[in-house]
Amino acid sequence: MTTSLLVIGYGNALRGDDGAGPRAARLFGERCAARPENDGAPRALVVHQLLPELVDDIARAARVVFIDAYPANDGNSRREAPEAKEAREGIAPLRI
Repeated sequence: MTTSLLVIGYGNALRGDDGAGPRAARLFGERCAARPENDGAPRALVVHQLLPELVDDIARAARVVFIDAYPANDGNSRREAPEAKEAREGIAPLRI
């Protein structure tokens, strides 16, 4: 079975904000579960870390979104408008 969109949230909920990825993916998965199931429907995975075993799920998805937490208090963080990054990297915006 293929999926139009696979969201993978990873991190450790016991480490505070590192649980942001799993929480976001879980919420997305709950929204997807409320829709009628069909081939190609979006789905979500919640994992502690990225592993080679995910390759089959990733290969069957048209698009994959990875969600993880990043510490914003390290002095090296910066905010950037999504449009600026898309233009710089040639990324097409994904709207769900």
